[in-house]
Amino acid sequence: MEAFRKACGFLLDRTEANPSSPAARLSHDFLFLLSKPEDDPQAAEAKGRMDGLTGDPTWGEAAAFLKKALGAVEGEIESALKGDRDLATRLSRLEAAIDAHDRDDGSGTTDLLEAFWGFFCPQAAGVRTNWEERIRALRDRRTVHGLTPCPDPLDKPAEQVLFTANVLLTTPPADVLPVELDLREDLRRAVTRALGEEQIHWYDHPVQIGAAPERNEVLHGLKGLSETLAFEKKRGNARPDDRLQVALSVSVTHPGLHGLSRTYIEEVVGKDKGIRDLDLYVFTEKDTLRLVEDFLCPAARRFGLAGNEPTFFSAVFGVDGPYARHYNFLKAVAALWQVVKEPGLRATFKIDLDQVFPEEQLVRETGASAFERLRTALWGAGGDDARNRPVCLGLIAGALVNHGDIPKGLFTPDVALSEGPWPPDRWVFASHVPQ
Repeated sequence: MEAFRKACGFLLDRTEANPSSPAARLSHDFLFLLSKPEDDPQAAEAKGRMDGLTGDPTWGEAAAFLKKALGAVEGEIESALKGDRDLATRLSRLEAAIDAHDRDDGSGTTDLLEAFWGFFCPQAAGVRTNWEERIRALRDRRTVHGLTPCPDPLDKPAEQVLFTANVLLTTPPADVLPVELDLREDLRRAVTRALGEEQIHWYDHPVQIGAAPERNEVLHGLKGLSETLAFEKKRGNARPDDRLQVALSVSVTHPGLHGLSRTYIEEVVGKDKGIRDLDLYVFTEKDTLRLVEDFLCPAARRFGLAGNEPTFFSAVFGVDGPYARHYNFLKAVAALWQVVKEPGLRATFKIDLDQVFPEEQLVRETGASAFERLRTALWGAGGDDARNRPVCLGLIAGALVNHGDIPKGLFTPDVALSEGPWPPDRWVFASHVPQ
């Protein structure tokens, strides 16, 4: 553990010595305690500050989490080092690189950075120093041989594809009172009740009830989908009377938002005249539980399948909490849809509501629109991978381009490869490098 503590201490030396904000102070104390043995006399002051935040309405929960994480991190590192000789070797290399860096007074930063990534973020190690080799290796691993096109590709995406998306919903901004919301009175009362509840789930960028239309991802995504359908109709890829079926899972941060989420979405969508020709279906956690109890469990019992109780499904079939639950639901719901609602359904396409199809750019730069791309015979094609294993190309995915980068071209990566200076967190987790 001494080498691990040395690495934490090296990172600590590159942070602000006297943090000015509570969040920075808390993070600094956490890193400090990771860099010291438990009986170090200097650790008492940092522990005292974290203990002092217990019960604090703003920072108490974060402090309790980090205190618990201290033991979890050390325990995980010790266990991993005992069971993984290669990991232990990489930690020894990191320790040697830190010592060499300290002796050379700052030289060899690239080698030190690679040593940090070798232990903390192996996916990034060697990418920048072996760029062309990594590109070739990645392309070799991703190459499919003996390709057999799908014999029956989609021909009517508007009818054959179920579009799905996840709505993340939370309470209004702190400076907005429920009575100030442009909502019906019953919705304002429900929001008031939810504000008195404890938050049970946290999401990365939830839509705040009462957000201005231009800041509401629900409206942005659905309007973009409507515009896509209108564009495709003009190109002859959909009939004039076609409507897109859209399943929306709604993940909420407070239990009291379950009951109002569908009504809220109906109200804000109904006010936006730019959203047309979409049939929206909203699923909350309560709705998915009903599907489990009234459909999946009886079906499992009918066909004599194991796992025919709600607890069997609940970990992976729902919309609240961990990301995988709503993602799994939005995949599985297409199979149910085909059985009970639309037999002609052949595929599902999940969109994020902060993303739209840039139809004009797609046609101009690739010669094909979004629906024309969905009709590709590569979707559903078969072949053999680099290890000669049979594969089915059953998943189609789009690339992301930032709105501000669209003028540069469709193939502008949304993740840039910066060359520094590297803040301490990027020494530990450099996800943008492999991306």
